[in-house]
Amino acid sequence: STNTYFTVYIDEVRQDTRFNIKSGSETLTIASFEEGGVHNIRVLKQTEAANSLSVFEALSFKGYFEKAPAKKDLLIEFLGDSITSGFGNMCMNGASDAGSALNQDATQTYAYLAAEKLGADHSLVSCSGIGVANSWSGNFVMKDFFTTQSYYRSTSEKYEKIFSPDIVVINLGTNDHSKGSSPKKFISTAKTLINLIRRTYSDDVKIVWVTNMMGECMQNYTAKAIKELGGEENGLYICTLTENRQGGYYHPSKAAHVAAANTLAEFIRDNVLDK
Repeated sequence: STNTYFTVYIDEVRQDTRFNIKSGSETLTIASFEEGGVHNIRVLKQTEAANSLSVFEALSFKGYFEKAPAKKDLLIEFLGDSITSGFGNMCMNGASDAGSALNQDATQTYAYLAAEKLGADHSLVSCSGIGVANSWSGNFVMKDFFTTQSYYRSTSEKYEKIFSPDIVVINLGTNDHSKGSSPKKFISTAKTLINLIRRTYSDDVKIVWVTNMMGECMQNYTAKAIKELGGEENGLYICTLTENRQGGYYHPSKAAHVAAANTLAEFIRDNVLDK
């Protein structure tokens, strides 16, 4: 990719600058302090793997490392498509190249913002165009993406679990709808994906399937799959969010992601935690 964007937090304050690394190797200064003291610096990649594969080669600083911050009590993993990747959330309808790195920011999506509101650590497994049974392009679906360590680097290197989330949030179905997945195939593969997630992590990981951010795409069939697997009594939930297509290429806008994050965080707080 020609551009990879990063969000930087300094002492938990989000910096206004979108740090940009262009193609090749580049060195950036991400923070400087006039005075000494202890500071917390957090660097987050905004740009999805389909647009950018990047590697931190080295980190240099003046000072010393304190102990690593304690892990948070709640860990959420998000599985999703372009919505979760932030496709087009940095522009509005009519903008050209809505899917470019410039016009997406995964740290301003409903997923990242909901995790922040819940005080949770989070993992993001998302890819623009991906579906449960059928994807917008390519022959791979979320099952393939989820089971690889880094799909765009190697399709054969399998994912090695290093943690187990408390909750997995799924936001898929939009591309299945666009590509005409049959109800029977979608329901079957949705159930297979849920079972795969639980085999990978644990049988009691809570799963929240988010729907409606770009319309009712496969929503009824998602509900049927959830019901057939035991629904809320089996730790499976559906959270319906408000449709919005005011961002780039008819995706949710940045403001819509903020509203969706509020709704999702409240839903998880009220319906999933401590259940």
